[in-house]
Amino acid sequence: EGSDDNRAEDENTPPLPNLADGDALDCQKITPEQHFTQPPPRYTDATLIRALEEQGIGRPSTYAPIISTIMDRDYVRKERGRFQPTKLGLVVTDFLIPNFPDVLSIGFTAKMEERLDDIADGELRWEPMLKDFYGPFDESIAKTMKEAERVPRESLEEETGEICEQCGNKMVIKSGRYGPFIACRGYPECKITKPVESPEERAIRELISEDVDEYCEKCERPMAVKTGRNGRFLACTGYPECKNAKPLRVGVDCPDCGNDLVERKQKGRNGRIFYSCSNYPECKFAANPLPQPCPDCGKLLVTRGRGRKNARCLDESCGFMGPTPQEELEEAVA
Repeated sequence: EGSDDNRAEDENTPPLPNLADGDALDCQKITPEQHFTQPPPRYTDATLIRALEEQGIGRPSTYAPIISTIMDRDYVRKERGRFQPTKLGLVVTDFLIPNFPDVLSIGFTAKMEERLDDIADGELRWEPMLKDFYGPFDESIAKTMKEAERVPRESLEEETGEICEQCGNKMVIKSGRYGPFIACRGYPECKITKPVESPEERAIRELISEDVDEYCEKCERPMAVKTGRNGRFLACTGYPECKNAKPLRVGVDCPDCGNDLVERKQKGRNGRIFYSCSNYPECKFAANPLPQPCPDCGKLLVTRGRGRKNARCLDESCGFMGPTPQEELEEAVA
């Protein structure tokens, strides 16, 4: 297969000689090349917003809500800065497009934006426009409710490749009230669950040992690491008789006041892990962890300044400060 027609000419290549019909040519070299068609890259925040602008969908004030909606509903997840469709997102799309082709078309959405602008400018009355839309839309809903096949819940499950340590069944990703989570396929006989983690979150978690040699101060039973909606925490193994719980210590002292640093997670489905002082609110120290260890001492790294390009070690005796080690970062989230 030859080179692409639109490839720029090499300035060092001499021009072709003048040739006449019937001239004999010598074959000097044959170079076999194989090309494969590559799919377009996944969207990032910037490229998705650019695509919305080009198609006339949304406005600057609605771009952020659009992105947060598709993530909050678990239609996509972000991996290494790019949106990856989930099983739920693919199933919902495959269901909606054949049943609501007009509403799901890009042209419809762009035209609706224009009509809304006309209403805002006083050039169009909203009642007739809404009536024109709602009549056919209501008919499509009634037809779909009557004729469309229900989507089996099993088709929404994503296999993780993990095996349940309790019963040996496969662990799958399910969608629940608070977002996606990993659960045993043997439910309801087996109720083992755990949160869905990004590669970066998994790397951060592995930096902190879950081997806890600590006992409950209320009932003296062993404490264990548990995971809830807001991340990991220490809980008494005597639950539900004893409901004692507290944040998980990361094993490093707060650089501002010397108290323990603990692991926390921002609220919401897409909340990020961060470290903060156990003495909050008296001490307001907080830092964003990085998924790779310090290159000098092997302890915990956090971001320094804005963004994630610069890092510093949380161990003051180490003192590492510098650019984020990219090689270790790629290995950590691989």
